[in-house]
Parts: sequence; C-alpha cells; structure tokens
Amino acid sequence: MIKLEINDFVQEIYEELVCYEEVGEEKALKWKEKITAFLENANSKDIKKTKDKTYYQIEDESEIFDLADKYLEALQNGKEEEYWKKPL
Repeated sequence: MIKLEINDFVQEIYEELVCYEEVGEEKALKWKEKITAFLENANSKDIKKTKDKTYYQIEDESEIFDLADKYLEALQNGKEEEYWKKPL
C-alpha cells in the first residue's frame, strides 16, 4: 500500500490525463476541480486523515493509470455524468 497526500494523488492523475490527446489540459483541469470537490466530501476506506494532512491510499502506482484510464473511457463513451457518481 502507498499513501499519497491527497493533493499529490490528484496531481498525479491530472498529469496523466493531460498526456491523453482526448482529454488535454482543459478537460484535465475540469476533472481536477471536480475530483477535489468530490474528495472533500467523500467517505472512503482509502482516505486516511491525520491532524494536519489527508492521504489517499492506493495498492500501487498502476492504480493512478487505471483511474486516469477510467475517466478517459467515460469521456470516450459519453458517460462522464455517470463517472462522477463514483469516480474512485
């Protein structure tokens, strides 16, 4: 298990999304804003909080790529609205 500070976790996926031609920087920024808002209210076993930091726990780095691919797939299939019901 890897614990990433929540902002680092979001940034890692954002950077991957920017690399996809189908997503690009504009859509990646939109994703970043929405996922940040989602995470503020999320209740997940993968979110760990300490006194001053919040972490997201992943199995390994491949999960970053899987999460980016999940968003790309939603865009390609016209299912972005569905994606936001359970993005992680």
